[in-house]
Amino acid sequence: MRLKRIKKQLNRTKKSSPCKKKIYDISTLVQLIKLPYNQIMTEWKPPHKHGKKTNAQELKKTLSKNAKFENVAQIFKILDDPKRIKIFYLLCHANECVSDIAAYTQLSASSVSHHLQVLRYADLVQTTRDGKEIFYRVSDSTVASLIHETIEKVLNVPCSDERENADTEEIVHRVHEYLTNNLDKKITIEYLAKKFPINATTLKKEFRHLYGDSIAAHIRSHRMEKAKELLESTQMNIAEVSRKTGYESQSRFTSIFRREYGVTPLEFRKKISIHS
Repeated sequence: MRLKRIKKQLNRTKKSSPCKKKIYDISTLVQLIKLPYNQIMTEWKPPHKHGKKTNAQELKKTLSKNAKFENVAQIFKILDDPKRIKIFYLLCHANECVSDIAAYTQLSASSVSHHLQVLRYADLVQTTRDGKEIFYRVSDSTVASLIHETIEKVLNVPCSDERENADTEEIVHRVHEYLTNNLDKKITIEYLAKKFPINATTLKKEFRHLYGDSIAAHIRSHRMEKAKELLESTQMNIAEVSRKTGYESQSRFTSIFRREYGVTPLEFRKKISIHS
């Protein structure tokens, strides 16, 4: 009945028009149907409600992102091999070379290399080099962390980092001590993870938890404090102070010092001289 009324209204409008053909835009049709324009254009609901309260429009929008669902499917395809999952799980807890991974998993070196290649292609595993030796570790991505957590929940095996929380804190304190005693050296997360040893993601997370800042920001603060101390108590020139605090580039050192204290190292030293 409603459709018939709309047709009659359209016919009356057509007859009253001086033009032979009348083109009706969407806003006219919406006005005739007496529904809001934005409601017709944006709102979507499933045909059957069943009394459920869901954000249908948002769900429909998310489900339309085919490329992202394809990415998720690819990750699950990569993890469809139990041998590959074992390798991934091992690398969540240790940085290992191909030979050691093969020994842990009782696989051939060629088989391990194949699985590592697939995991690297998916950005789930990264490599570090020590001389001629290549070590593999799990990547620091959110996806890798979620997969690690899921594996342990399914296996019902508590993470060694959680099981030995006190040991983890002790390792992080040792890392902090090592860094503060070697402010003149450039030290990477990968190097620290291998030296102590601890998973790189766990190290960064626990360091922030214990010290309230990222490793880089925290050590930068220590370097600036040491630079200030050296400028006050020694006759070292700016280049020497820069190297002593881990900066090969004097201009970068000067830039960071100015950002921290509002003056350049040279200006800071002049102020000390005036007051003394």
